[in-house]
Amino acid sequence: MANMNVILATKIEGLGCEADLVTVKAGYGRNYLIPQGLAFEATPANQRFINMLQKKRAEREAAELANFQEIAAKIAAVTVNLTLEAGENGKVFGAITNQQIAEG
Repeated sequence: MANMNVILATKIEGLGCEADLVTVKAGYGRNYLIPQGLAFEATPANQRFINMLQKKRAEREAAELANFQEIAAKIAAVTVNLTLEAGENGKVFGAITNQQIAEG
């Protein structure tokens, strides 16, 4: 079975992300990935295209990271206090339920 190297143009589940160089079966690459515009044959001439895809991917990942850091900061700022009855030795009766958390 012959294999070929392709450069992914988009993220493909189970295969890789855009600008990744992957090895696939020749038939899968020639008959599906390349005609659908999901990948390009890995040739020296496509190096400029690889660089463009890698730059686009890096920009997207940087934006996602900034967004995730903003969300993490908001989550870290949240404090939840729940009041529960406890016995004389400090043991809690039962467990905290989802409803108690929702009521706050």
